[in-house]
Amino acid sequence: REQAPEGTSLEAHPKEPPTVRVMCYNLLADAYRRSWNEPGGVHSYCDPAITAGGVRLPQLLSEILAAKPDVACLQEVDVSWVETFWTPHLMVAGYSLSFVPKAGATSSEGIAVLAKSSAFEVVGARTVRLDLRPPPPQLASYLAANPHTAVAASALPTVAQIVRLRSRRAPGRMLVVANTHLYFANPAVHVRLMQAGALLAEVEAEVEA
Repeated sequence: REQAPEGTSLEAHPKEPPTVRVMCYNLLADAYRRSWNEPGGVHSYCDPAITAGGVRLPQLLSEILAAKPDVACLQEVDVSWVETFWTPHLMVAGYSLSFVPKAGATSSEGIAVLAKSSAFEVVGARTVRLDLRPPPPQLASYLAANPHTAVAASALPTVAQIVRLRSRRAPGRMLVVANTHLYFANPAVHVRLMQAGALLAEVEAEVEA
């Protein structure tokens, strides 16, 4: 039995639960490198040899491991690199990986949740389409009144993943992690807001389940 110092109360100073270090990182998918070297491109100032996947990915891995996250949410993870690079290297480093590609048969990238195996056990994972079909209840009236927006949103390949983790450090504690890469176009703030709202509704349902 834990003893409290004289003059204190265990009830007044409950034992703090373990902290969780969470990382979020957009890797910039190597599949899009074809446009990086164009004038004004995101890496147009770099020597193409530096941005090559074989050079850049090990640097990304080093940055992730240096941060020592318990959980990491990654975006723009190349489908072609998941099995050949990310999964084997992360397993050696002590992480599990849950990967979901964007919707569509030709999708070249997706999202992933990493969990430190010594800290968490993955007990569930599911994919959520964020094409707003069928319309979430809180968005149904808006999308019905704006059919062009509804049609445009339905064509988006955006997905999210909801991962349920069981703590190994604090038995009985669960952690629900949601990860996504919202639609990127600058003028589409309203679309990102609706996607975020739809995902939050899914997370609430997962927590209450």
